Amino acid sequence: MRQHMLVAKGAFAWNDLTAVKRLNTGHARIFLEGPATALHNGIGIPLRGPFGAFGGVTAASSIAGASVTKDVLAHVHLLSHHFYTLFQELEQKPGKDGEVRLTEQEREVLTWYSLGKSQPEIAIILDVTPHVVKFHLKGIFKKLNVHNDRVAVLKATAMGLITPKSSQLKISD
Repeated sequence: MRQHMLVAKGAFAWNDLTAVKRLNTGHARIFLEGPATALHNGIGIPLRGPFGAFGGVTAASSIAGASVTKDVLAHVHLLSHHFYTLFQELEQKPGKDGEVRLTEQEREVLTWYSLGKSQPEIAIILDVTPHVVKFHLKGIFKKLNVHNDRVAVLKATAMGLITPKSSQLKISD
């Protein structure tokens, strides 16, 4: 399957692979043993990034007789590329000196975002205007090199800049 991932132009169903390609003995055995382990069919999605970067996603179905339509393959292919793009953003190295520094206010805003609060809610909690919250978000986005709050939360958490736990937050009186 790995060899097919390297040359495939898009997502493919395992059943199509076994019908069209000659498989070596090891690969054929995996596909034959799949149903005994409740893996009846699956899909493979090759992912190509910049500068020759390559990845792949596979998923198996435990439902016997489930068919994989072209629409399903197209949707899964799109979602996989979206995931791969976000994952690559998390891998990128931050800043010139290798360290990102968020202000206390930026960390507080981002931590509240990680808990599902909206800009107006955060403004009320922090006793500031929504404009101030938006100002801090712009700074966060620039420092983390991201374009939305979800990716900012993921990246900041992965980098150890925030720890989204409600017990750490102070609510203004």
